[in-house]
Amino acid sequence: MGKGSNQSVSGILSRSFLYLMLFFLVVPGTILTVASYRRQLKYVSANIQIIAEKTALRFDGFISTRLQILKNTAWIADIASLSVQDQVEMLSRLLGHVEALQQAAFLDREGNLEGRFSLLDSTGSQHLTEYLQAQGKNLMNLRESLVGEVHIDRSTNEPHVAAAVPVFDVFGDFQGVLVAELSLRFMWEFIGQVLIENGGYAYIVDSKGRLLAHPDLTRALAAENVSGLPIVADFLRYGEDQTGTDERYIGINGVPVVGKYYPVTATDWAVVTEIPWDRSFSPILRQVLFSAGIIILAALTAVLIGILLSRRITVPLDHLTGMVTRISGGEEDLRADLHGPREVSLLAAAFNSMTEQLNLVLRRLENRIQEIRRNEVSLREANTRMQVLIDHSPIAVVLQNREGIIELWSKAAESIYGWKSGEVLGKELPVIPPGELGSYKIFFREIVEGKDKVINREFQSLRKDGTRIWVNVSVAPLVDSSGDVYGIMNLVSDISEQKMAREQIVSSLREKEVLLREIHHRVKNNMQIISSMLSLQEDSIDDRIMKDVFQAGQQRIQSMGLIHEQLYMSDDFSRIDFSRYVESLSQYLLQSFDQDTAGIHFVADIASVALSIETAVPCGLIINELLTNSMKHAFRGRKERNIWIEMKENPDNSIALTIGDNGVGLPSDEASGKRSSLGLVLVRELVLQLHGSLEYRSEPGAVFRIVFPLDPASKSA
Repeated sequence: MGKGSNQSVSGILSRSFLYLMLFFLVVPGTILTVASYRRQLKYVSANIQIIAEKTALRFDGFISTRLQILKNTAWIADIASLSVQDQVEMLSRLLGHVEALQQAAFLDREGNLEGRFSLLDSTGSQHLTEYLQAQGKNLMNLRESLVGEVHIDRSTNEPHVAAAVPVFDVFGDFQGVLVAELSLRFMWEFIGQVLIENGGYAYIVDSKGRLLAHPDLTRALAAENVSGLPIVADFLRYGEDQTGTDERYIGINGVPVVGKYYPVTATDWAVVTEIPWDRSFSPILRQVLFSAGIIILAALTAVLIGILLSRRITVPLDHLTGMVTRISGGEEDLRADLHGPREVSLLAAAFNSMTEQLNLVLRRLENRIQEIRRNEVSLREANTRMQVLIDHSPIAVVLQNREGIIELWSKAAESIYGWKSGEVLGKELPVIPPGELGSYKIFFREIVEGKDKVINREFQSLRKDGTRIWVNVSVAPLVDSSGDVYGIMNLVSDISEQKMAREQIVSSLREKEVLLREIHHRVKNNMQIISSMLSLQEDSIDDRIMKDVFQAGQQRIQSMGLIHEQLYMSDDFSRIDFSRYVESLSQYLLQSFDQDTAGIHFVADIASVALSIETAVPCGLIINELLTNSMKHAFRGRKERNIWIEMKENPDNSIALTIGDNGVGLPSDEASGKRSSLGLVLVRELVLQLHGSLEYRSEPGAVFRIVFPLDPASKSA
């Protein structure tokens, strides 16, 4: 049962009302609280920022005013041109009229001390002397006002600071430096009078993080270093680029605060204002407490309402629960009470209908179980028959899963490879030679990934004793109902004997090819010998007619010898590339009639046709006779000499051979067929042998067109 099965309806309803109530109260309350906090934070930050800015401007004005008085006095009185006594008198009047000035001195352009006057005793005036000695060389390069570090006067225990202004004459030339010491008692008094609501306060720090002024004077007298405070660290890091943080931090008095700072531009100081966080946000805290009280009260109310509502529903539901328990115990014919709220009555009616349907489903399920049991018996019988077929099959059956692990190894596999099934089941296939293991894994992966379906291949495999055998393997993927490959089936048969027989047949064929090639070569050589003998006999004959007869015979023999030469050089001894043969024959004839063929332009357009030797020999003799006739008789008294030969294959699987020239043509009696030379008689006989037809026309010249079937042997049959 699920996790929620032990939860009561009353508990669920109570929690539901509680969650709804909390959601509609907590979310708006949280949003209002956050908005109020942000408004209060913005107000507090703006207030203390304004106070810090006003305080800083007050100090900035105090110091800037006195620096300007020093500049104006030095320039108006032209202090550099006065005598030392007059300088002292002028400085005494200046200190008497300007508040906070304690002592002053003038240094000429070489850094020599001239006039000096002090309102302090010798102990108090010692600091100015030390300052002049420490800053002497730096002051001679001074071109803008300079305010030094704050120190506590030993005689008065008040903060003092040295300030220096450069002195220029009316021409703008540097004449010296006027140095004065200011009392910052005003700063201590004013910082203690800064009023910030909710217990806020202000203090001043310098560029090193030291405390210059604080409402607690003892901390200022100690020059406490407060650079570790986040607000002071921000001032030391960013200066005028930032004015503070809106985040809560532990302030200078050790309590959580919100702080801001503002720099004093005339110096490298900053005024920091802080306000305690709890006092600033006390209205927000009161609002949060009030909201929490309302939420608690609403939560209790929601729980009470949930309990009251659940009582009206839980009693009928308990009755239904008892019915379910009894049915699960084996009672079937039970009906629920339909009294109660409308929803519960509907639920009870649905429950009764469900029990009826459940009884029907149970009866159907029992029938289905009996059918499954009968199917299991049939399946076991089928598996038994299949196992008998596998065990007695002469073809080995090997099953592998997706990882290549053997799951079935038939008895035929044991006979072929020598391994027993117990030695290989659960292991990878052991029959792959080591050098071919990588390629086999690629092949296996392609089968498993479905790149190939059924593959029939021949492999060289290893037996258990290490010998190699040739096997024919049919590999097929095993696919489940979803189309995924879960393994492969290998059907293996030993073809070592067939492989050896096949290799013997191939070897015998190669020997016969060599013998046939040698026969063609010898026939070609014998014809060459006969042609040479006729040539020798021709040289001993003076009769021109007999010479022509011998020459014609020699050419006919050479035309047949060229065919055997082409067959000897060809890879296919049953067919000859006729275009190459015509090219060789025409070159031979042109060379045979060396003088008579001068100026003849020969054009051959022979399609790529392969002819059998039965067709090539008569066809070659025809071409020999017609080309010889044209070279001998066609061009008497003619300058333009053209001979062409064209051979192409027709759509009806016949060959069209056309041989022509632009010569004088055949005599009229030969053209009409009343008289024929031996060559034409031979041509007609050869055409009949090819089962073809011969056509002659004059265009002018002699043009012979011969059409014959591609395979005359089939024609005669």
